[in-house]
Amino acid sequence: MLRVPYYFVAGLICWAFVCPVPVDAQNVTQRNFTAWNVGLEEIYASSRLPDIIEALNTSTSDVLCLSEVWGGLDIHVSFVENLKGRYPYYFSAIDSYINQSISTGVKPTLGDDACDGSDVIQFGLCVNTLCRDEIKPTAPYDDTLACVQDRCRSFFQKLYESPTCASCVFDRTNYNRDSFTDAVKYCAQSEAFWAPTYGLLVLSAVPIEKLQVIPLTATLAPRGSLIFSVPSWNQTAISCNHWATVDAPIFYPTRIGSSTSWEAENLGQAQQIFNVMQTTYANYSNQIIAGDLNFGPAVPSMNVTATAPATFDVVNNAGIWLNVYVQTEANCTVCPENNLVPGTSKLYDHIFQRGPQLPVASSIVRRVFNETVNSWNATTLLFFKTYLSDHYGLELSVNVTV
Repeated sequence: MLRVPYYFVAGLICWAFVCPVPVDAQNVTQRNFTAWNVGLEEIYASSRLPDIIEALNTSTSDVLCLSEVWGGLDIHVSFVENLKGRYPYYFSAIDSYINQSISTGVKPTLGDDACDGSDVIQFGLCVNTLCRDEIKPTAPYDDTLACVQDRCRSFFQKLYESPTCASCVFDRTNYNRDSFTDAVKYCAQSEAFWAPTYGLLVLSAVPIEKLQVIPLTATLAPRGSLIFSVPSWNQTAISCNHWATVDAPIFYPTRIGSSTSWEAENLGQAQQIFNVMQTTYANYSNQIIAGDLNFGPAVPSMNVTATAPATFDVVNNAGIWLNVYVQTEANCTVCPENNLVPGTSKLYDHIFQRGPQLPVASSIVRRVFNETVNSWNATTLLFFKTYLSDHYGLELSVNVTV
């Protein structure tokens, strides 16, 4: 006897009548988003850079939010050019200058020194007179900064009133590893482009709409947020951030800051961005706030210690935003096994989400870029094993029915 398969009969029935499409046969798509601090403020930055770019080229994410992309225009151009095959769309605080540099092959200049020469001379005279011992190469950085702020605070504050000067000094002391005084000298003689980048760069495999660059109230380090939307993701709005370091190795410079501590500054930045997303961009029903936010809870089971827990509690208890990673894995993103930050166990990096197209039930957040690589040291002419960054990244994968 000829046996007719069940699915053949069912198919004939659905051909004659209208059958509903089962849920598992609907069009389900996966969206992937990564937030990662690439750590160009830490040691071996130039040695790790090629490995970082290579790792990003193999990422499974559609959209990347990168922080600590320090080094000025040249580094941003390097990321954009070397990753354009995988990520043809980008967003930075210096977009127009990146475009100009790539299209013409000529780097734009300021047309003037990054720091005003007369301000630097006055600052230098004060430092060399009143902080002679504290600026010696053997002196701790904290001592240098303490003396500068205490005895030369008006001249120091004058330098930091210029965003270009502040950006230049910060980039030179971090990515280039200059001493503070050497950085100031360089920036008084350089017409290189040092407009604030906030160390932020968004890369995307799908078209994005650039909405706003928000400078945040900050003290020593330029901080900001890049806000953009992804039209193909049901108009999801995303804020890419890097907020004040609470566990800073230096005391808070209250004389030039608008806050009273690093923790208060971090909280102020968090409140500013969460408020902007919930008001200015309230028409976007799907939202993500992500990046190196520099706060996090204690997770005893993972040996993770708390940082600025008050800030985390304010955000986490608002009942509006969800943090899948904290609710599930909650492991460190700055970890003790990492040779760039040995002994540290913190959960600084976050992806907060909300909206019907970002359902928690179908969301998974996992650590990425946590592998070691053999980097080339151009000074020693030797390979050495290191982690890609002092931070591990977080990747959000969410299945959405469209």
